[in-house]
Amino acid sequence: LKKNGYEFLTPSQLAAENTKNRKIAVITFDDGYLSDYQYALPILKKHSAKAAFFVIGSQIGKPGYMTEDNIKEMAQSGYAEIGNHSYALHNLTASALTVLFRGGKSNAEIVKDYQKNAELLKKITGSDITALSYPNGIFSDNVDKALRKCGVKTTFSTKPYSYAQINVGAPIGRKTRTAAAKLTNLMK
Repeated sequence: LKKNGYEFLTPSQLAAENTKNRKIAVITFDDGYLSDYQYALPILKKHSAKAAFFVIGSQIGKPGYMTEDNIKEMAQSGYAEIGNHSYALHNLTASALTVLFRGGKSNAEIVKDYQKNAELLKKITGSDITALSYPNGIFSDNVDKALRKCGVKTTFSTKPYSYAQINVGAPIGRKTRTAAAKLTNLMK
C-alpha cells in the first residue's frame, strides 16, 4: 500500500481531514486479539503506518485476547487507534444480531452496550472512543444515528458498499483480506 502511494489514517483522522484526491488506507482489525498486539503493532511501527483496533470489551484479558495493559500500550504508541466493537453484542450470532438491529425497540439496548464498552475503553486508554465497528457488519441506520448522537464519529461495516466514496456520516464499508487473498486485490 505504501509503495502504491497510500497514506494511512486512523478513523479519527478520516473524520477530521479532507481526503479528496488522496489515496487513503484505513487498516482495521476487529475483536481485540492478542495477535494484534504481538504481530500487527510491530509491523505498523516498522512501516510507520497506523491502524484501528476494534475491541470487544467482554473479551479483554481472556485467553487469546489483549489485556488492558496491551490495549493501553497500543493506544499510547501513536500507531493505533482503539475503537469500539461492542461490549457483549459480538457474542450473539449473526442471525440474532440481525433480529436485534431490525427491532426498533432494541435500539436503546444496543446503544447501551456500545456505551458500556466506550466507557471501559476510555478508562483503559484515557481517550474518548469515537470509532466503532459493527459485529459481523450488521447495523441499522437508526442505531447508527443514535450512536453518532453519543459522540461516535466514524462507524465501519464489513459491507463493501461505501468504500469507494467515503461518507463519514454513514457506516464505511471495508474490503476484507483473508489469509488466501492477494494484497493487490485490496487496491482495486
